[in-house]
Amino acid sequence: MTESGENLELTVESALAVYGTLRPGEVNAFVLLNMPGQWIDGFVKGYLYDITWGPAEGYPGVTLDRRGQLVPVSVLLSDRWPKEFWKVDRFEGPGYERRPTTLYDADGETLGEVSIYEALTDVE
Repeated sequence: MTESGENLELTVESALAVYGTLRPGEVNAFVLLNMPGQWIDGFVKGYLYDITWGPAEGYPGVTLDRRGQLVPVSVLLSDRWPKEFWKVDRFEGPGYERRPTTLYDADGETLGEVSIYEALTDVE
């Protein structure tokens, strides 16, 4: 939802999907706490795992794969994302990269496009 109360489409510029410690109620949720918007639930396709190496060691990671499993995510819709992504980019650091992906419902039907931070498995 925009600051004026209008609904937003799911696009890589208006929606950020989170799957780990940035989700509401998790340890790093404070990073998104002051971002105005609307939360919805959905799924991305890929694989969720615990990172055991590199700069993101000890945190969850996702590898995107259209043939993968449905991974549950929380999505923050906000018209402020184009001006605010840099803050989350900086917080996530070198172990993750923001990438576009498709958001699905529980039946695997496409809902739209979102941004997500994919773990980089080749970063040391």
